[in-house]
Amino acid sequence: MQGFESKLERRSDEGFVQFQICADTLPKLIYMTKTLIKLPTKAMQILTKAIATLGISTALGGLTLIFHATPALSNCGHSSTNTHQQHHHSSQPDVPLEKNKTPTLTPKQRAAERFINKALDKLHKHEYKAAVVDFNEAIQFAPEHFLAYVHRGDLRRQLGDNRGAIADYTKAICNNPTFSYIYVNRGIARENLADYKGAIEDYSQASELYPEDGIGYSLRGAVRSKLGDNRGAIEDLNTAIGINPGRADAYLKRGNVYIKLGNSQVALADYQKAARLFSEQGNVAGYLKVNNLMTVHSLPN
Repeated sequence: MQGFESKLERRSDEGFVQFQICADTLPKLIYMTKTLIKLPTKAMQILTKAIATLGISTALGGLTLIFHATPALSNCGHSSTNTHQQHHHSSQPDVPLEKNKTPTLTPKQRAAERFINKALDKLHKHEYKAAVVDFNEAIQFAPEHFLAYVHRGDLRRQLGDNRGAIADYTKAICNNPTFSYIYVNRGIARENLADYKGAIEDYSQASELYPEDGIGYSLRGAVRSKLGDNRGAIEDLNTAIGINPGRADAYLKRGNVYIKLGNSQVALADYQKAARLFSEQGNVAGYLKVNNLMTVHSLPN
């Protein structure tokens, strides 16, 4: 596959991780890669989030993303128990790598990588159940491969298996507890099962690990509104918008809260802002959702 190709390497106290990304058009990822040169301590967090997001959500939409990763070693075995007490950034400094030095994969790790790439290829072909089978095989060969659990968890959640997704995300967190993306998606799976307390815990952890994105605050705000805490919801959504003024979903969610509070004029302003952002970002589904809400609430489009 032609297009952008980059390689990033980093060693930490959790082990050695290497990524190779290939995609036809990944302008945002190119920008992130340039940023990573200046911010090495955030490299793995930002890149993993981008890979996981693009690798599953866009694979379901037709974009192929192939990556190779040597997984970090597990710090907590392979238990599926909750690991919130372990969530922290490493305090160890980055250790520079020797130039052009690459890790040596074991035969099992190489087999795991082959199955993961086969699974991603099947995602691109919309062969979702077959992709799950390949992720299963990858995990059999490399149970410590946290990204295999992340990908399988994303796919299971997309297919409606929220409990299976939660189990996979928990495994991924056990093996690598510092990536906000995993908490966001486990929170979504928990919210789908009406486990709002668990969802809030995950969204809070995501916000602590990666506040620059704002998505944790946005999602937590929506859950707080469901639980009747509209003041807390507005505070979270204001924070999300303050951090990331381009987060259309935060305006939409805040508009929903203002509707509940009976303030239709402020809600209309938020819906209109959300619609404009969704349109500019090419998010047709989001744009249509906002317009449908304005129609339902008898607000001018």
